[in-house]
Amino acid sequence: MASGSFDKSICIWNIDTLTVYQKLLGHTGGINSLLKLNESFLASASKDKSIRIWNLSTGETINVLVGHSQSVETLSLVSDISFASGSIDKTIRIWEMTGNLIKILIGHTNSVNCLVFLKKDFLISGSSDQSIRIWDLNLGKTVTTFTGHRDYIRSLAVLTDSSFASSAEDNTIKFWNINTGKEIKTINKPHSNWVRSLVLLSDGTLASGSEDEKIKIWNLSTYKSMKTLHGHSNIVYCVFSLPDGKIASSSVDKTIVIWK
Repeated sequence: MASGSFDKSICIWNIDTLTVYQKLLGHTGGINSLLKLNESFLASASKDKSIRIWNLSTGETINVLVGHSQSVETLSLVSDISFASGSIDKTIRIWEMTGNLIKILIGHTNSVNCLVFLKKDFLISGSSDQSIRIWDLNLGKTVTTFTGHRDYIRSLAVLTDSSFASSAEDNTIKFWNINTGKEIKTINKPHSNWVRSLVLLSDGTLASGSEDEKIKIWNLSTYKSMKTLHGHSNIVYCVFSLPDGKIASSSVDKTIVIWK
């Protein structure tokens, strides 16, 4: 498991012993997002406006990708050989894993905060302009725009081939039909503060991590909370599903928690 911090470092963890066995240093700003490219390489996005590609065997930077004019907020795979980055500069860039820039997607009018791969040649983006867009990567254009949130959009999670969830600083979780472009359901005030992170779990439930320091597990058939996880003492920054089905969460309290 890898974790990135605003202290500018990336730690690689042994999940069994919960110890750090490798530390990656090189960014001059905090780490906003990490992306596993394959078994050998990791990408990191930073407030220093750059993306670094790391060789996990040696712990060395093999490429520094520059082009964004402001902090790089989010990363997402888009194919076996390419990935996307979103920035406060309002753009999305598509890169080859070798570091070559393929395309720039322009359309959002504020920071691009979250990206998630939908299916071959399609990417979903969430922005501080309060909109969500689905992009056709071949055309380099928006094919659907979703509106309804009343504040900055912070997280996205693809649920099925035809639906996804979003969270925003308006303290809602919304569910959307991809085919119709319509809203399916809104959960108002799912937490006592807004939801920063969403992730679909291996059992088909949805986890949400919030500014209220808690994590909730949601039944996607009833849209009801099944469980609340307490343990962090500050904002839950990220919730992640591990390969063994466990949940990992990171927090402004400087801890990572593995939940059974």
